[in-house]
Amino acid sequence: MTITDQQEKDLITAALEGMRNAFTGTNKPEDMRFGAAILTKKGNIYSSGQL
Repeated sequence: MTITDQQEKDLITAALEGMRNAFTGTNKPEDMRFGAAILTKKGNIYSSGQL
């Protein structure tokens, strides 16, 4: 599957948003957070964050 430059930018933005929304329990700025995003064949983007 080939993605466009815009889809790549949207995936990065969604992953960063997931990272910002990751629940850490303490929400200290130094807590390690991770974000991920996927693009479906239909063009939908889903993201999530994790501590």
